[in-house]
Amino acid sequence: MIKQIPFLRKLQEDAGKAFTFLPLSPTQITMLAPIFALVSLYFMYHRQMEFAIVAFVLSALMDALDGAVARARGQVTKKGGFFDGVCDRFVEFFVLVGLLAYGIGTFILPADVWVLLFVFFGTCMTSFVSAYADHREVMPAKEAADLPAMFHRPERVVCIFLAMLVAPASAVGATAIIGAGAMLSMLTVAQKIVHVMLYKE
Repeated sequence: MIKQIPFLRKLQEDAGKAFTFLPLSPTQITMLAPIFALVSLYFMYHRQMEFAIVAFVLSALMDALDGAVARARGQVTKKGGFFDGVCDRFVEFFVLVGLLAYGIGTFILPADVWVLLFVFFGTCMTSFVSAYADHREVMPAKEAADLPAMFHRPERVVCIFLAMLVAPASAVGATAIIGAGAMLSMLTVAQKIVHVMLYKE
């Protein structure tokens, strides 16, 4: 949903053109995202959320810039797209573990259960359904990649960011946000599965 907003897409492309001067390849920029996420985890473990948020924002910026810089330089590759997607999953995992290390409370279910559900359905299954639909040749790769998704990665990043902002003031509130993200991720997986099963070959 967020990634389909024209203004944000244009902003990302303009940023890519503006940062072509960086002495880093798109792949190197991609690698910085999980590194900053690990730094964020470190700061959350030491209960320094303000620094953890800064590191997470830098991680998100690297994720937004890598593909935009690659397109601006004409350096887009399939391996680059693959590596970017893999690093995205590490970023989410590291930061969610960081939230658990920081200490978030019980909201109906324990925090670790919500994080597990978020990781499984959000971080893993949303992309797996698309990839498996392509792998089993149920639909063409482009259509599998473009399956409708109400709660995709940009929304998950915003969800995690909001949880980090709320955590110092309300451990339960942070868990509620992650729980909402987990439930929306479940609905997104169901949404994708239904579209795949209804697809006319």
